[in-house]
Amino acid sequence: MLTTVALTAGLTLGANPLEPLVAAPHLRIADISALGLAGVPSPRGGRPYGAELTDVSEFLIGRVALAVILPSSDGSIDPDTEDWTRAEVEAVLRGVREGLRFWLGRGPGELDFAVEFDGLVPTGYEPISRPTTDESLWVSQVLEKLGHGEGGALARAYDRVDRLIFEQQADWGGLLFFVDSSNDDGYFADGWSAYAYFGGPYLITPTTPAGDPIETLDSYVAHEGAHLFYADDEYLWAMSGCDVESGYLSVPNGNSEFGNCPLAVDCIMKYGYLPATRACGYTLAQTGRHDLDGDGLPAPIDTEPSVAPLWTPPDTVTLGEPVTIAVRAEVNPLPNRNTWGNGHDVTINRIAAVESRLDGEPWVSRPAWDGGYDNGIERAGWRETGLGIGAHSIEVRAINNVGNESETPLRIDFFVH
Repeated sequence: MLTTVALTAGLTLGANPLEPLVAAPHLRIADISALGLAGVPSPRGGRPYGAELTDVSEFLIGRVALAVILPSSDGSIDPDTEDWTRAEVEAVLRGVREGLRFWLGRGPGELDFAVEFDGLVPTGYEPISRPTTDESLWVSQVLEKLGHGEGGALARAYDRVDRLIFEQQADWGGLLFFVDSSNDDGYFADGWSAYAYFGGPYLITPTTPAGDPIETLDSYVAHEGAHLFYADDEYLWAMSGCDVESGYLSVPNGNSEFGNCPLAVDCIMKYGYLPATRACGYTLAQTGRHDLDGDGLPAPIDTEPSVAPLWTPPDTVTLGEPVTIAVRAEVNPLPNRNTWGNGHDVTINRIAAVESRLDGEPWVSRPAWDGGYDNGIERAGWRETGLGIGAHSIEVRAINNVGNESETPLRIDFFVH
C-alpha cells in the first residue's frame, strides 16, 4: 500500500552547539556504462528536458519523488534477527519527514517532496548482518517484489525511480532504504553504516546508524539525501579536499576540513544533528541552489528559451493573402559542468508561452499546436491577415515557466505589394 507523506516548509532552525556525526566514508558511484544503461531513455517519459533514465537527481530544485522501503527478513535464507515494530516504522517516517524538511526554504528556487511508503517488503536476507558488498542480493529481491525484476539491483532501482517520477509527475527521484538494526550495533558486517550513491539512485541506512539512536535518522536522511544530489562530505576522514568539485555547477568543496579551505563553518555535510546544524553555501551550490546574478533564480534554471522558424512567408507577399507563421520554441539548459555522473545538459524548465507582435505593436499570445504549453519543446502556428501594402516585420519570442523570455526574439521581415 502506498501512502503519500505531505511535507511543508517553515521549519526554524536553532543554533545549538554541534556534536560529531560519526559515520564511515559513505559514497558510492553507479557505473552506468557497466550497467548497460548509458544512453537509455526513460521508458515511461515525462522526464526533464535532456534527461535519460539514469539522470534521476541532477540538482535539488523542483519536485522530488522518493520511496521509503523497509526490507523485512523472513528467515528463509539468513536467520531472522530483526523484527520491525510499529514504533520503529513511525520513527523512520518521522525521520524522513524532518530530514527532508531541513532542505525546504534553503537557497533560491522552489522545492517540494512527494514521499511514497512502499512498506515492509519481505526478503530472505537479514541486511544488517551482511556486508555492504552483499547489498545487491537483498536490494534486487526487494525490488523484484515491488514489480521491478529485470537486471541487477541498480537497474531495478532506476526502473523503480523512473516509475516513481512518472507517477508523481516529479522532476527527480530516489529510493530510501532503511535497514532494521535495533538488535545490532548499527553497522553492517564490514563496518559500514549509512551510505548513498553519489547522484542516485538510492541511499541505505540502518535504523540505528553508527550506533546512534533511531531518533537521529532525520540527520542521516538530510546528509545522505544530499549525496543523491552531489553534495560532498566535508568532515576530515572523508578526505575530500577543497579542490574537489561536484554538482551541476561544479562547485569546490570549500568548507571541507581536509586541507586549508576558505570556509570553516558547521554544515549538515560535516557534523551535527538536526535541528542544530545548517547547510553551508558550498553545499547548497553543489546541489544547484545558487543564484549567480541576484535575480532570485538558481543558476541551473536561470536560462532563456529560444525560437526557431518552421514556416515563414516569402520576402514578397501579395496584398490580401494571409501570412502563415510556424515556430518551434525550446528551452535551453545550462551546460552541465559536473565531473561526476552522466554530464548531460538538463533543465526542468518548460515552455510556458509563445508570443508575437506585428510591426512593434503589443505582444499577442499564440496557442500551442498540441493544445497547451507544458514541455521543453513546443510548436505554435498562426496566420496574419489584413496586412496593408508596404514593409512589415513580425517578432516572436518564447517564455519559460520561470518567466525568462527569449534573449533575442525571432524576427521575420517581408513586403506586401
